[in-house]
Amino acid sequence: MRSSLLALAVLVIMPAVAMAWPQPGDPAPSVMLPDTALVPHTIPGDYTGQILHLFFWKSVDSTCLAEMPRLQVMYADYGSQGYMPLAINVLEDMDSVVKVYARQYTYGFLLDDASAWMAYRMGGYIPLNYVIDNLGLVVNSMEGFDESAIRAWVESVLPGVSDSHSPSLEFIRVGANPAVASSAVRLNLPRDAHVSLRVYSASGALVKTLRNGSMPAGSSTVTWNLRDENDRRVASGLYLYELHSGLHVARAKVTLLR
Repeated sequence: MRSSLLALAVLVIMPAVAMAWPQPGDPAPSVMLPDTALVPHTIPGDYTGQILHLFFWKSVDSTCLAEMPRLQVMYADYGSQGYMPLAINVLEDMDSVVKVYARQYTYGFLLDDASAWMAYRMGGYIPLNYVIDNLGLVVNSMEGFDESAIRAWVESVLPGVSDSHSPSLEFIRVGANPAVASSAVRLNLPRDAHVSLRVYSASGALVKTLRNGSMPAGSSTVTWNLRDENDRRVASGLYLYELHSGLHVARAKVTLLR
């Protein structure tokens, strides 16, 4: 199950304006957290050149506890290629909780005073997983744990793996331009891949997430109904489709007329 950490909002002073979580391609927020020996680690700065997997967890959540041994397996599979999972506990006790679990695994365990959580949180649920590439850029993120999706993200940026596993994207706008009632794009994936497809305004604001998950190999057409995340009709103007899959990014423009 997923557990909510929204109660942290009453423990931490929140900014007046809510901020979106880091998106694929964004620089990962820099935070400093202690390990079980109380040595501080700067994320992602201390891990430049490695593929980071940040796993936010609490001991009361069964999905978090089930993810831990799977990370050990992934570490065994990818560790020699630069993959580094970091288990980040949120606001529990170092001695009675974090150190107890850290002794069971060979990857790193850190303790968060909620500063990292506030920088990375999405909808307020754990487990929360981020994959960050060797340049410190966000590859993708999710609440919950989907091992196949996370492995796809990791493999898309691992040295020696990305060239053969990341899709070469074919991405074009189809249909009328300017668009009046709907707009569509076509993408062609040479193999199954995890992709995110979002629409942004000309000012760079997120308008709509059309896809964020696994898609099958082959040609797919995705249609946008010209509405935003709250199902409101968007205004006339220029909009940008942006497609991410691993390190690959493709964009297409469309003009709307109302």
